[in-house]
Amino acid sequence: MGLESYDFAFRQQELIHSNIRSADTKATASFAAAAAFSAYLSERRAFKLPIVLDSLTVSDTIFLVAVIILFVGAGTAALAIIPRTFSTSKSLTFWGSISSSASADEYRQSLQNASSKEIERYLVDQVYFLSSICARKFTWVTRSMRITALGIAIGIVSVYDIVNSSGMPLTWSELLNFS
Repeated sequence: MGLESYDFAFRQQELIHSNIRSADTKATASFAAAAAFSAYLSERRAFKLPIVLDSLTVSDTIFLVAVIILFVGAGTAALAIIPRTFSTSKSLTFWGSISSSASADEYRQSLQNASSKEIERYLVDQVYFLSSICARKFTWVTRSMRITALGIAIGIVSVYDIVNSSGMPLTWSELLNFS
């Protein structure tokens, strides 16, 4: 691997790290939005779960659905934030492998003993490994943002009682009573 290839690999690694930080920032924002809107809904509704489900109103049900969806949104954001690395292979570039060396001198000796081909392989493996982490994070971030947006939309319906414009709490038994 020539010097240009090393430079390219290092630039790729920096770019991927930047994207990982971006995914973590977006996941944190999605988590905060889900948590904040859940707290807002709970405060606004002053919700108490009825002991008898027959007295559960349609608006209460919409509220519960919104809060559950917001909790799922926060959970998927947490899955994006939590680092999950499953590499067990020995590497000169992965922090887990480097820290498993007994000392800095041992790591330095391993690095000096490695051929340029081995270093190239470790570097390319690290770029690929970071890319897979980044892809996984953005998958969870995208899910979280969509789920949280859905929860917020349903929560807004719950807060403003769009389903029941008369202002009277409509129960499921009243809604389903066709007589």
